[in-house]
Amino acid sequence: MAKTPRFAWYILFVLFLLWTVSFLDRQVIGLLIAPIRSDLGLSDFDISLLQGFSFALCYGIAGIPIGWLVDNVSRRWVIFVGITIWGLAAMGSGFASNFEMLFLARMVVGVGEAALSPAGYSILADVFPKRRLSMAISIAAMGGALGSGLAFTLSGVILELTGNGTLEVPLIGHLAPWKQVFILTGLPGLFIGLLIFTFPEPGRHKEDATIEPTAQKVENIDKSWGAFFSYIRSNIHFFGSHIVGFTMFSIANYGFLAWAAEYMRREFAWSAVKIGATFGPAHTFAVFAAFTLGGFVVDRMFGKGMKDAHLRIFSLFALICVPLVAWTMLTSNPWVFLIVSTIWGLFTISFGGAAAAALQITTPAQFRGRISSLYLVIVVLCGMTIGPSAIAALTDFFFADEQRLGSSILIVLLTVYPVGALALWLGTRPMQEIVDRVEGNVPAT
Repeated sequence: MAKTPRFAWYILFVLFLLWTVSFLDRQVIGLLIAPIRSDLGLSDFDISLLQGFSFALCYGIAGIPIGWLVDNVSRRWVIFVGITIWGLAAMGSGFASNFEMLFLARMVVGVGEAALSPAGYSILADVFPKRRLSMAISIAAMGGALGSGLAFTLSGVILELTGNGTLEVPLIGHLAPWKQVFILTGLPGLFIGLLIFTFPEPGRHKEDATIEPTAQKVENIDKSWGAFFSYIRSNIHFFGSHIVGFTMFSIANYGFLAWAAEYMRREFAWSAVKIGATFGPAHTFAVFAAFTLGGFVVDRMFGKGMKDAHLRIFSLFALICVPLVAWTMLTSNPWVFLIVSTIWGLFTISFGGAAAAALQITTPAQFRGRISSLYLVIVVLCGMTIGPSAIAALTDFFFADEQRLGSSILIVLLTVYPVGALALWLGTRPMQEIVDRVEGNVPAT
C-alpha cells in the first residue's frame, strides 16, 4: 500500500509541511537581529552563536543516536517526538530574558529538529523508486527552504502588527515584539506534527538491503555499527567528497541567510517590514524554481545513465555561483541585490535534495538512517556554525566595523564555492563505481 503512487505523494506532502515548519523555526531569528542585539546588548558574533552554534551543537550530538532509532524503531514516532520538542523550544525562545536563556532554547530546537531529516529521507527512500528519489527529496526539502522564506515574511508581518508594543503576560512580564515572533511561529508545529499519524509506517525495502552481490541473505543482514563504519571506510572517497562538497554549499547558504536581512538593513537602510515583504517572497520563488529544476535535472540525467549526476551537476553549479555572488554583494542597488541573489539561489538552494538522494542510492537500506544522520550532523554543524560565525568574526574582529558586513559575506562565499566544486568533482568517479555495484554491472571488490 505504501508503495502506491498516490500514497507516496501524500506522505511527501506531509513531510513537505513538516520541513516548512522546521526551517521556519530554525531561520526566524534572521530578521530579528537588530531588536535582539538592542534588548540583550549583543555583538554580531554573539548573534552568530545564537543563529548557528547553539542549534548545530545539539543537532550534531543528537544526530547519531537518532539515526540509530530511525533504522530500528518507528520513524513516525521519531519525527513526532522531535517536532514536539522543537516546537516547545521555539516558543520558549520568546520567553528568554538574556543571552544564556536564548542560547539554551536554540540548543533544544536543534535536538528536536535532528529527528526530521534522517527519518524523512528513510521514509521517502522506501516509497519512491530510485529514478524519482532526487525529485521527491527535493520537493520535501523545498518545504525547508520555503520555511526560510516564510521566516522573513512572517517575521516582518508580525513586527508590523505589533509595532513597538509589548505584551503583558501574567507571571512572565513584558514580551517585546521579537519575543512574540518566536512564540507565534513556534506554535503551529505542535499541531502540524499530528499529521505524521495520518499514514501507517512504511515498510522498509529489503530487495536492495545490501549493496554487495555476495552478501548474506536479507534475514541475516549485519546492522551493527562496525558494519556501518566498515562500509563507510570501503567507500571513503565517495563519502568524503560528497560530504566536503555539500558542506561548502551549506556554509554558503546558512551564512548568507543568517545575515542577508541584516545586511539589507545596514547597507540599504530598509526596514524589517520592507525586507520581509521583498526578500521573503524572492527567496520563496527561488526555492520553488530551484528545487523543481534541480530535482528534475538530476533525476533526468541519472535516468539517462549519468551515474554521478548528483555530484557532477552541483560541481558545475558551485562554479556558476562565484560570479553571481560577486555581483550580488558588490552592487549598490537593493533591487539588483534582490534579483541577482534570487538567480544565484536557483543554483545553490536545491543541493539538499541531490545530496540526500545520492546517499540513499549508494547506501544499503539498513544503514540509511545512520548515513543520513552522519551527513546531516557534519553538514548542518559546519554550515550553521562556520557560515554565520565566520562572517560575524570577520566583521567584528578583522574589519571591526559593522558596515563591512557585505565584505565579510563576500569573502566567505568566494572561498567555499570553489572548494565545493573541486570536492564534488573528485567524487564523481567513486560514485559511478558504487552505482555500478548496486546495479550489478561490476563485481564487488
